[in-house]
Amino acid sequence: MSAEIVIDGVGHRYASRGERVLEDVSARIERSTTAAIIGRSGCGKTTLLEIIAGLIIPADGAVRIGGREVKGPSPKWNVMFQQPSLFPWMTVFENAALGLRLGGRTSGIEAIVNRALERVDIAEYAQANVRQLSGGQQQRVALARSLALEPDVLLLDEPFSSLDAFTREALQEEVGELAHELGIATVIVAHRPPTRRPRPWKTGWAHSSRVSPHCVRTGATIRPSS
Repeated sequence: MSAEIVIDGVGHRYASRGERVLEDVSARIERSTTAAIIGRSGCGKTTLLEIIAGLIIPADGAVRIGGREVKGPSPKWNVMFQQPSLFPWMTVFENAALGLRLGGRTSGIEAIVNRALERVDIAEYAQANVRQLSGGQQQRVALARSLALEPDVLLLDEPFSSLDAFTREALQEEVGELAHELGIATVIVAHRPPTRRPRPWKTGWAHSSRVSPHCVRTGATIRPSS
């Protein structure tokens, strides 16, 4: 579970709107590092994340993960969206194991999922129905589901935006610490970074019509803080 993300001169325009949302975005996000892309709604944050994930092919430039150009989605770069997308009739364990089962995994699932649940501090609810959990706990289940797949890269599109400020801060910090511990390059879209950032956390600011933050811009390199 280790891969570097390289964003090389990425630009994008939506043909239907004739609007250029990204221009000449370059950055390097190393393993064990969490990069936060911060900005107001509509400024291109999610577009950049979806390009990294291979959900959108950029008009200009390229993204490479682990040295390989991204030309489409892969289970090795996992995306978490704003909603946890859990199945309400399933238990916490069953939801966390779903990605493995859909991927054809048949052995070792129990150990992998239990380890993932422990990492996000939700193991005690493994046999509970997800409808019994709070919003923050449900997002922990979604995060455990992502970690169970042992991704090289973790991409998060404002997954904690609907939570209260205290829970949002705690989960953002925990994501940074988990990324550092597991050696995962992580990109999180958010309206603001956590007040107390973990050591490997870096922030970039996205502006309207162009993502040109102080960390995510031409020639910038994002590295763990010293």
